[in-house]
Amino acid sequence: MSENETIDSGIPLPRTASIKPFAPYTIAVKSADGPRAGREDAIDISPIIFSYKIYKPLREKAGF
Repeated sequence: MSENETIDSGIPLPRTASIKPFAPYTIAVKSADGPRAGREDAIDISPIIFSYKIYKPLREKAGF
């Protein structure tokens, strides 16, 4: 396998209609298609923000 080769899992990824901040360290994600089409889900992303140094600016509520 070369580094430019594409791997297809056969399962298409659903498209996202919108993403917006919802609460501290939480985002609201609305799906455009697939089984969750039109549905908006709240996702807590604090484990990611507090695990990686690159997200340090987002740890302050003003940054998020």
